[in-house]
Amino acid sequence: MRIKIFLISFFLGSTVYASPVIVLPDKPDMLAFPAGETQVYAADFLNRHLERATGRKLKIIREKDAAKFQERIFIGSTEAALRIIGNPGQMEPETLIVRSDGKDLFLCGEMTEDRVDRGTLFAVYEYLERALGIRWYFPDDPRIHPDGFGVIIPGNRNLRLDGWNIRDWPRLRGREGGVSYYAMPEKFQRLWHPVLRFGNSMPRKNANHTQTGWYALYGKTHPEYFAVGRNGRQQFNTQYPHRNYLCPNQPGVLKQMLRNLDAFDQGRAPDSAWGPCPPEKNCVYFAFNDGMTPENSCQCLHCRSQYEPDAPYEKQASEWAFLFVARYAEAIRKRWPERRLATLAYQHYQAPPEKHPLPGNVDVTYVTARLHYASSPEMLEHELAKIRSWSKLLGGKTDRLGIWLNIVDPVMHTSKVPFLYPNILKRWLLKTKHLAGSCFINGLNPHMNRHGKEGRLNAFSTYPMVWLQSRLLWNPEQDIDELLRDYTEHSFGPAAETMRKFYNLIISRWEDLPYPPEAEDETGFIHRVRYGGRYAGELRRLLDKAAGECALNSPEQQRIIFWRDHIYSRFFRESALFHQYADRIPEYRCKTVDSFPDASVWRNQTAVSLLERQWGGPPEKKAVFRMVRYKNELFLQLETENAGPNEEFRVFTAEKNNAVQKNYAPNINRAWPLWKEYRIGNNSKGSSRKFPAILRLPLDGQKEIRLQIMRYGGVWNQFDLWSPTLRPISEFPTGRFGKVTFESGE
Repeated sequence: MRIKIFLISFFLGSTVYASPVIVLPDKPDMLAFPAGETQVYAADFLNRHLERATGRKLKIIREKDAAKFQERIFIGSTEAALRIIGNPGQMEPETLIVRSDGKDLFLCGEMTEDRVDRGTLFAVYEYLERALGIRWYFPDDPRIHPDGFGVIIPGNRNLRLDGWNIRDWPRLRGREGGVSYYAMPEKFQRLWHPVLRFGNSMPRKNANHTQTGWYALYGKTHPEYFAVGRNGRQQFNTQYPHRNYLCPNQPGVLKQMLRNLDAFDQGRAPDSAWGPCPPEKNCVYFAFNDGMTPENSCQCLHCRSQYEPDAPYEKQASEWAFLFVARYAEAIRKRWPERRLATLAYQHYQAPPEKHPLPGNVDVTYVTARLHYASSPEMLEHELAKIRSWSKLLGGKTDRLGIWLNIVDPVMHTSKVPFLYPNILKRWLLKTKHLAGSCFINGLNPHMNRHGKEGRLNAFSTYPMVWLQSRLLWNPEQDIDELLRDYTEHSFGPAAETMRKFYNLIISRWEDLPYPPEAEDETGFIHRVRYGGRYAGELRRLLDKAAGECALNSPEQQRIIFWRDHIYSRFFRESALFHQYADRIPEYRCKTVDSFPDASVWRNQTAVSLLERQWGGPPEKKAVFRMVRYKNELFLQLETENAGPNEEFRVFTAEKNNAVQKNYAPNINRAWPLWKEYRIGNNSKGSSRKFPAILRLPLDGQKEIRLQIMRYGGVWNQFDLWSPTLRPISEFPTGRFGKVTFESGE
């Protein structure tokens, strides 16, 4: 008996376990992302997904206990990885390693000099995709769709640890965007990280608009810091404080920036002094606020002397803007020689300055416009010429130049149009990868969330392109057809071929049809040319066909039906409304009456309802109007229910027909040159929410006038109109004003 017990004890004490285990370093190192997490996060992420795919949850141990196990998955900077893989500090930035050694598997990657792991988490993603077929095309969002639509985890009992030898790294050192940069909470960034594989091994981030908090800080105490109009006075935008702009030639501005920087180092500076880009140990960020144009830039004599109003738009303010950048950079160099200054080249200061050099401590992020229209060789070459000029000015150093691809249009402002342009993006990245080291993509814009459900659906419609662009940012050499095949086969199964035809049709309508720069009406181009004729109908037919190729209520069919009925159906409705209204201007046949219009007169006039401002769909609030002519006046009776205190009606009479007012918004109070404007606000008293109004417009014997009628409730992008604009929110066309013709008698 004693011998039996001894043998059993000996056997248990020398057991070598056969089930795989996950092995962490005895002292796990920090990850570059998520902030504050160690390699334990990578091990937990791996184990969680292994359990969902295989049904098995593995034991996680430290390396000191690993010898007794036969099959091991080593995570991160273990001693075993150092022996088998080599020094992780000598790899390309963010390199991932997936390598087998006998029955052991190593998932590890590049580490910085200060032992920050920048590659292991990417290795975990790569292994889960390759070994188990897991795909992250977009995070699942229960506000929009059921789980499993974007994160696909097929069941797979086979966990293969042998036969792996993958070494890969991102060709672009900086791959950032609206999710990863600053605008979304980290919990959302964690969901998007496997999709986008964002990261940044550049010496700095991309710059962004840094003066957004200055109006609140200095608007009252130092109004002289801010831009003046032609009248020599500041005109502050109190409703949108982040749309106030500096006078860089005012001496106090630079002095204040340097005081703020000194206070920052002492822990005393206000957080809002740099917007989303506080200084770092080796870098300071600066960029003028967004929305600055030649018209609202400072008009003081000093600033105006530095503008070039006759130059192309992108260089009208380049000398002005970068003279200030140079002064700021020199002041930083003298006081903090270890710090650099990162800034933007944007809007009317997008082109590089030609008259003045930039100090060697300046880094630039060039903000390109309309990359998705670069199927035009002329447009592509025009943008590349500016990139080459910037590269030359910055000494040809890729770590000094980044590119910001500004692709929030068209789905944010213009249309719900389907778009894919992966070959254009690939061509762009291949032509610029030796010039710029980073790429910031301002698509998948988190600010779409501020538009509620509709904004989230707009963002969702970009997801196929978002996934493709994330793969191309990692390696621009990747084959587009292979990527599209991967996406369609995993997402749509038996309907993959039909869905590839669907996406290839979208690609062809973007990449084979250059958008002419002289075309003023992008909406018209979308609906008459890009998706004119049979093309919108063909997209719908392919979606119907794909849905019919899947098993009833299968995940593949549910995905297709969701895309068809919740995403692309919005464009199909938009297309139908465009063609319903595009060639038709609403007309009101207005009667002339012999007596002052009273209730009995109004009852006999035709009531017309206002419509949603852009496409003519259901309005935000029901509002109706009637018209009569009495003597030399046009009387309008207007009424809306459930009126708020800021409710008002506006009537516009065209001064110039068939013109388009750009950069229009109803919250901007200015004398617009294309029309006369009449307003009447809600002065109703008591508990009634009805808002009736009578407006009287002077006439001068016209037989016909063109006018627009608006119900506006105080929110700049929510209003209803008589005649829908069929244009983006910021364009107000007089050519879409309704027609009023006058009839004699009742």
